[in-house]
Order: sequence, then structure tokens, then C-alpha cells
Amino acid sequence: MANESTAMNKSRLYRVQGGGVKPNISKFRFVFRNSKLEIVGKDRLHITFDDVERAIEFYIKRGDKAELFTANINKSFLDKIKSEAVKQNKAKKYPTRPQIDDPTKTKGSFGLHESYFEELLENISNPQIIKKQ
Repeated sequence: MANESTAMNKSRLYRVQGGGVKPNISKFRFVFRNSKLEIVGKDRLHITFDDVERAIEFYIKRGDKAELFTANINKSFLDKIKSEAVKQNKAKKYPTRPQIDDPTKTKGSFGLHESYFEELLENISNPQIIKKQ
């Protein structure tokens, strides 16, 4: 699927949410209301791009009640996030910039400030929520 996304000038976004195994439970942030995708809450939104293995790792950790949100994202928006991102130790100095999450585990995880949410939603296509059966 990554090759498909790349060919279309898209990247793939992942977020594991919910779960039943403490302390790994995560808030449900991507939801569909009246067939419209929304981001719930104003807290920093932690998401991963183009690293399905990292997403699966969290999906397994979260247990049976977890779900995986995934969507295509315009590569130009991901490039913007990467160019504006700061390490977590710089977050207080730049509180509205994306934070680089878990850089020793992946190059694709970021925490987004709420000021990015609207633009993120505008750059998403083909959103899906995958639930464990």
C-alpha cells in the first residue's frame, strides 16, 4: 500500500485509538459524525505517517477494544509537518509546532497542535476506521 500511496503523491496516516489494556488506552480522536470526519478534543494529536509496523505495534499493545484510524494524506502537508517539527525538548519554546515523537523508533511519528487540525482534515482522503473483530 505504501507504494500505491507514494505513486499518487500521497502518504499514509495512522493513529491507534481506544483500547482495553492500561496504561496503553488512548482517546478516540478521529470520529465520524453524520458521515463527516472530525478530530475530537484540543490536546496534541499523536499520529504516525508511512510506518504501518509502528501502528501495528501500538494496535497489538492496546488490546481488543482498540481501533486503527488510517487515511491517505497529501505528501505536501506531511512535508510541511516535517519541516516545522521540533524535538520534544524544544516544545516549550515552540508550543504550537509539531513535535517529533519517538525518533529512536520511527521517523514518522508526530504530535500536532490543534492549530494544524483543520489543515490536516483538509489534506485527508479515503479515511477508514479498522476495528478488531
